[in-house]
Amino acid sequence: MTITDYFSQLCQHCGVTVADVTTNEDDEHIEATIQVDPEDAGLLIGNHGETILSLQRLARVTFASPDFTKRLLVNINDYRQQQEEKLRGLLITTAQRALDTQSSVAFPAQLNSAERYFIHTTLASLPEFSSLESLSVGEDRNRRLLIQPKRVDHLDQLEQVNQNE
Repeated sequence: MTITDYFSQLCQHCGVTVADVTTNEDDEHIEATIQVDPEDAGLLIGNHGETILSLQRLARVTFASPDFTKRLLVNINDYRQQQEEKLRGLLITTAQRALDTQSSVAFPAQLNSAERYFIHTTLASLPEFSSLESLSVGEDRNRRLLIQPKRVDHLDQLEQVNQNE
């Protein structure tokens, strides 16, 4: 069974008519893109994307094998792109506040692990915020993300490593 067939059948079992299921693959990722009627999308996405994450986990378990080492991402009706745009806007606002106040600022939303990963990698890639870092603090559902100026001892250690090279 292919990933495309898997999601087509899964949607059928949920009573959702699928317009299209496609997969795109690169060296590290496989993205399954599912297009459904907008009225049905909420059923597959769930509250704060919880169902889409569960579908992703189910597919990973279903296709788990030593040969299947790529990261599987599920996207329904461009939900991921819409969420990433929102998160990027929140990140820039929060990072600017941390930069202006030179203090830690808690990210205004509670995020799942994929969203936290997106924030960590996006912040690290923005040159205008190179003096900031993101940290995840707390446990389980109480895990929060902080944006803060890089600690001086981290910068000193980095400078020492660079000088020794």
